[in-house]
Amino acid sequence: MTTINLGPWPDGINNLTREDTQLRRTEARDIVDGDVDDEGLFHRRPALRQGLGGIPHFDVWTSPTGLGTYARQGDRIVRLFYQAENSLDFEDVFTLPQAERVTFTELNNRVVFCTRSALGQIEADGFGRLIGTPDANQPIAVAEANGGLYAGRALVAISYLNAYGEEGGLSQQVEVDVPAGGGIRLTLPDAPDGAVTTRFYRTGKSGKLRLAADAPAGMTSYLLGAGKLKKLADTQFKHRMMGGDYVCAWAGRLLVSRGRYLFYSDAMQPGLTDPRHNHATFVRRIVFVLGVDGGVFIGLRESGVMWLTGNNPKDWSLVNTGGAVPVPGTGIIVQSDKFDPQLQLPSGKLALWLSVNGYVIGQPNGGLVQPQASRIRLPMPVAGSLAILGRRILSVVQ
Repeated sequence: MTTINLGPWPDGINNLTREDTQLRRTEARDIVDGDVDDEGLFHRRPALRQGLGGIPHFDVWTSPTGLGTYARQGDRIVRLFYQAENSLDFEDVFTLPQAERVTFTELNNRVVFCTRSALGQIEADGFGRLIGTPDANQPIAVAEANGGLYAGRALVAISYLNAYGEEGGLSQQVEVDVPAGGGIRLTLPDAPDGAVTTRFYRTGKSGKLRLAADAPAGMTSYLLGAGKLKKLADTQFKHRMMGGDYVCAWAGRLLVSRGRYLFYSDAMQPGLTDPRHNHATFVRRIVFVLGVDGGVFIGLRESGVMWLTGNNPKDWSLVNTGGAVPVPGTGIIVQSDKFDPQLQLPSGKLALWLSVNGYVIGQPNGGLVQPQASRIRLPMPVAGSLAILGRRILSVVQ
């Protein structure tokens, strides 16, 4: 298979050179419906064929590793594919709680989708599901005469597991004074949608909450008695990971932005977060989140691009890259082998976005490559999108 590389960049638009200066034949001050060929010369762009007539598609995204192309139709996420060489079709993947903008990323060889009201992933069978399990409400607990427990004060709490083994946030604890040989009778709240197991925790002699028992979700009452206590409750103070404006997978976590705030999940537990600690605040609204091996690029509306350097959120340091104002919504991750070797870029994942001075490549060390910065200035953008087609990087800017 022939390798098609992005770059080196042709001259293209040059709107910074003085009006009384002669431009080269490979430059233009403005172009409408034009393409640049391999030699840097301009041609009129041919008409495009309509793929799916009458059906509006939004937020189209293609996996950089070949996991498919996805879009949104109203409140439905769909997968786009070719039925035949010239026949574009789609199939339903997931119905969102409401029709709203969706962004995508990849984690553990799964496509992750994110809106303000939903955070989910697409499984191997092609259908989507929500990530994580709802947090548990507090049960009612009273002492009973039977159960075989030692006399004394005990704390109990519950959580839920879904069919994928993802545990939700722990309920508030309930304190019970247990008589000698007694037990704890729990009256359980209604199990949330998606829960298949109720998990029970209680304290022992150490005073720490440990796993006491599992039971099928949907039971209304449960007697907790003597038995071996197992693992510590590791979802205490945790909550289900929320959706947001933009999503990014980085270092085994999901990063989700909501306005000026960046939230991140627990390591290797993308459905859980600790809202007391797992967040960072920025001075402007976040317009993209792009994670590469050395850190995370954060685009800020009408401001610039910041770099969170470090291999763990606890070690993050914030650095201003000096990058120009980014176009909201144009950030994507691209593998380095997509670019021309003459650019001498480091191997691995690279960040790519459009700014007011052209396309920008973000490297794993936080450095920026800005091949068009000396030639282009765009008006202050409102929003945009970006895609790669063959050797071209295509952008739509509002």
